Amino acid sequence: YPPDKRRRDVDNSLKCLLDSFTHGGLYEDDSQIQKITITKRDAMPPHGMAYVRIKEYEQKTEAILTPIVESRGFELVDVEYVKEAGTWYLRGYIDKPGGITVNDCEDVSRAFSDILDEQDFIEDSYIMEISSPGLDRPLKKEKDFKRSLGKLVEIRTYRPIEKQKEFCGILNAYDSNSVTIDEDGTERTFDKKDIALIRLAIEF
Repeated sequence: YPPDKRRRDVDNSLKCLLDSFTHGGLYEDDSQIQKITITKRDAMPPHGMAYVRIKEYEQKTEAILTPIVESRGFELVDVEYVKEAGTWYLRGYIDKPGGITVNDCEDVSRAFSDILDEQDFIEDSYIMEISSPGLDRPLKKEKDFKRSLGKLVEIRTYRPIEKQKEFCGILNAYDSNSVTIDEDGTERTFDKKDIALIRLAIEF
């Protein structure tokens, strides 16, 4: 083919691939996400599309759980939809002053389960869990950082910084883009995009 003909064929093939993604034809089945290699500049790969779907599920879950939790005087700390060892888990983490009890979790779980059965917006088979967040929960939302100011936190970065990836210090400041800690008298500021995990440190 002349160069312009080859280019049209590539464009048409890519369009078909994108259409298949849009309509679910090459996206996923119940057991696994299919892997398809395409030019990353031209379209979003399947794992990116799965990320969008996961965030959609988490947002819908949060919208349902929030009034259930708040009506009981609890706090909805976090929601996650994750795959572990081949099984999908939909988790809601709740808290209250003095700590959450097993009965609190069961109460919220029953109310949430009834609505999930009605709306049925998740296509996969999954296990739903309601629990307390635990002392080592990650800091994700603005309110998590706010209540952790002045406390000892652990930070893990995606790439080494000065030949290390783990840091521990007092959380001194934060904003939408960065986190600052005092590590034994040395102030360190991290870009949030470089942080793989930040959580309260457990002191023994």
